[in-house]
Amino acid sequence: MSPVLIFFLCSSFVFPVGGFLYNNRYSGITPREEREVKLLQSILGHMKVDLWQPNSAALICLNNTVDAHVKRNDTRRLHTHLQRENIDYRVFISDLQREIQKQTGSRSSRKRRSETQYDYEVYHSLDEVHTHTHTDTHTHTHTHSNNYPSQTLHSCTQFTLKVCC
Repeated sequence: MSPVLIFFLCSSFVFPVGGFLYNNRYSGITPREEREVKLLQSILGHMKVDLWQPNSAALICLNNTVDAHVKRNDTRRLHTHLQRENIDYRVFISDLQREIQKQTGSRSSRKRRSETQYDYEVYHSLDEVHTHTHTDTHTHTHTHSNNYPSQTLHSCTQFTLKVCC
């Protein structure tokens, strides 16, 4: 059984948010066989995609959905890879902007810090980030050292992950 890739495609669609423009391509893939897990790890590990869940291609598991943000320029390349590897996919929403506007009645007022790069904190809670960095320090002990709690200027707790060369 092949995984189903669900794409929210908007080929000529530019999504305005708070005055900024950026393009959205979202995919959801659920690998059903170990072969598919390895293929997806390879495909998504070598493309410029922002993995939301899991947050690394190495963490793709059998029967767990993979959520990814794919830039418009990479959509065709991803289609080609998936077709070549016989991984099924289908278009889920053809005009994401229109669907969002139907649900919200207006455009989002959220401002992105960067319109060209993925903003990790917009999509992951502080607890999720902390758990991920804690896991990394135990998984990659040769390159990562523990989080060091410190304080920001506003007296908020801040964790720092030291990555060694």
